[in-house]
Amino acid sequence: ILTEYFFYLIQQLTLCHFSESDRKAKGGSREHIKIGFAGMACKHCKDKIDCRKFFWSNVDRISNSFSEIPAHIMRCKHAPYEVKNNLIELKK
Repeated sequence: ILTEYFFYLIQQLTLCHFSESDRKAKGGSREHIKIGFAGMACKHCKDKIDCRKFFWSNVDRISNSFSEIPAHIMRCKHAPYEVKNNLIELKK
């Protein structure tokens, strides 16, 4: 089941591909990810140096780390207030 909240949340992401510069990003270990591996990036900061990107190697990792996406959107200085407010309202 896909709730309105998760549907809206997914719309805040865009497709990205792993690059060498992503290896040094904060967070988990990324030394085994191949260049070009598909992931998701925050669409609000995708063109910024400190863009938040998400790369998962399997379904279990997605479900275990899915809370990181809304946490990022709520902290993202490039995400509009309206988006953050909509996430709060949809989560109720």
